[in-house]
Amino acid sequence: PQVDILVPCCGEPVDVILDTVRAACTMDYPVSSFRVRVLDDGASTELETAVAALRTEWPHLFYHTRGRQSGKVFAKAGIMNYALFTLQEKAPPAFCAIFDADSIPMPHFLRPTLPHLLQTPEAVLLTTRQYFYNLPSGDPLSQSRLHIYTCENAELDRRGLAQDAGSGALFRRQAIIDSGGYPTYSFSEDWQLSLVLKGLGHRTIQVQQPLQFGLVPTSLDGHIAQRNRWHIGHSQQL
Repeated sequence: PQVDILVPCCGEPVDVILDTVRAACTMDYPVSSFRVRVLDDGASTELETAVAALRTEWPHLFYHTRGRQSGKVFAKAGIMNYALFTLQEKAPPAFCAIFDADSIPMPHFLRPTLPHLLQTPEAVLLTTRQYFYNLPSGDPLSQSRLHIYTCENAELDRRGLAQDAGSGALFRRQAIIDSGGYPTYSFSEDWQLSLVLKGLGHRTIQVQQPLQFGLVPTSLDGHIAQRNRWHIGHSQQL
């Protein structure tokens, strides 16, 4: 089936984004059956130029931006909905995968994930455990979120209720369209999407094996800002 790999970004270092883009472009999947879409809410000319250069090698790679906008653009949820409802309208894929700008997918990502959705019609979203390649020794701030993936979400997965962790998710496009797209009223649009899907009676799945590797914040200020955003998003779910 046709798959779109979506890489939303907004101001991250271009070299970090391109590491993710290159990995996505070399996915072990028929090249005629997947596209890589860079969704740039930062409207970076440097990134657009770099993607254009990579297209000579990977013509299934595309750059998109909503441009610099004023008013409410709903951050990541907004650019994801732009991709789902606008960019894909004329040639919609059956499935979409999403990777954060700093999360590098393994080449075989689709091989152990897509079959779960193909074999389980009631499942509409699969989330993968997030691994990180810059964790400090001993993980003093619990940035690996090991307890989430191995305890909390593992139990939810057994019930068909796994929470979407965002990056590394694979989903049925039409199911997300039918649910109204990514929720724009929460900072944790991925977790909120999980709740919407559950409310509609859908099943969600988690896969534990290492299929993506990302970056954790390297400063205390960055860590606090990230956790603050998550906790506000979780409280908005109420």
